[in-house]
Amino acid sequence: MIRTRFLTNTIVSLVLFAVGAVSAYAQAGTLVSSLRTGTITAAKFNARTSKVFGADAPERLTGSLNLYKVTYRSVDANGRSAVLSGLVVLPSNGAPNGLVIFNHGTTVYNNHMPSRFKGEENGIEPETATLAFGSGGYAIAMPDYIGQGDHTGGHPYPANVTNARAGIDLISAARAIARRNNVNVGNALFVTGYSEGGGVAMAQVRELERSGNPTHQVTAAAPASGPYDLSGTTREFMLEQPTAQAGFVVRTYLLGDLI
Repeated sequence: MIRTRFLTNTIVSLVLFAVGAVSAYAQAGTLVSSLRTGTITAAKFNARTSKVFGADAPERLTGSLNLYKVTYRSVDANGRSAVLSGLVVLPSNGAPNGLVIFNHGTTVYNNHMPSRFKGEENGIEPETATLAFGSGGYAIAMPDYIGQGDHTGGHPYPANVTNARAGIDLISAARAIARRNNVNVGNALFVTGYSEGGGVAMAQVRELERSGNPTHQVTAAAPASGPYDLSGTTREFMLEQPTAQAGFVVRTYLLGDLI
């Protein structure tokens, strides 16, 4: 009797978990809220890009850039429904050349997250990405990731596939904001990121290609300097024959950690 009750409760729990997971993924990408938090004028943008990039400055901006802090539905590291935050940058003249998803690198301070950027000249990554991609007819979307920005809890660092969901689900939310503000965003989709964000970008491209979603087809991707295969790289390192005491100590530590 006890075993039967235990099995029944287990099956019910698994069914409820599966239903909840299906519901969470079905709602992913839904825009929850958006708030315009800043505007960057063409004069400010062009002066700043010249200062930051010099001779390699991108195309000059006409019009202005409007910055929106957004929250949207996604899933957390356990596949449960979660509301994440991020930044969407929309050119006032429209973005006919498409949408750029930029994934930030390892960031410790929450006030350095993309959703916190309001157009300041502060030299942190969200500003640099905005300057790099804000002209030339592109919109930009930058996720904060799970456990960062407005989302509480631990950040699954550096779990590329898990964190990839944040950027994937931001695509629909970003396009919804553009429609709400009557900004034309072309169908092209570009995915990039640096360091931790480079690994996240590569995982996003793979997941987007696997999804077969015709509205999420990747036009081009540039994952930069990312931790693409930590487990494989660690395995190869562990199997190498150490030639110095430091190598032996490191391998012993990693082996103990794995055990």
